[in-house]
Amino acid sequence: MTITPPPRSTSPDVFLSYARTDATVAGEIRSALELEGIVVWQDKSRIENGDHFPTEIIDGIFKAAGTLVLWSETSAQSAWVRDEALLGYALNRLHPVFLERGVEKFLEPRYREIDAAGYYGDLNAEAQADSIKGLVKAIADNRD
Repeated sequence: MTITPPPRSTSPDVFLSYARTDATVAGEIRSALELEGIVVWQDKSRIENGDHFPTEIIDGIFKAAGTLVLWSETSAQSAWVRDEALLGYALNRLHPVFLERGVEKFLEPRYREIDAAGYYGDLNAEAQADSIKGLVKAIADNRD
């Protein structure tokens, strides 16, 4: 089965997937990406009252050049985050960021195989900035 995304016009560069408990760090990463010119799709800014949540999520993932998944113990156990990661993986656009050590034990092997930019939560501010720059490059490569 082949998944064919709809055409991307004025599309976001990256779909941001995270657990609600990681909302603070998600906001920090989103801000850092936006400072680098990356257009971020995040549910809280893209879904309006009355929208059909699952449809909007799927549409956001298809339209984005990449799916950025923030993996934590909580997100690894979230059906929503796992489904979003699976679709990003199927589209070959998955960009994982591990927020904490040990989270890999909760993930399926296919997600553990993808190179991530280290453990974001362990990084100092300079290393986090370098991690963001690596994400920006990976996301830009997906756009091309």
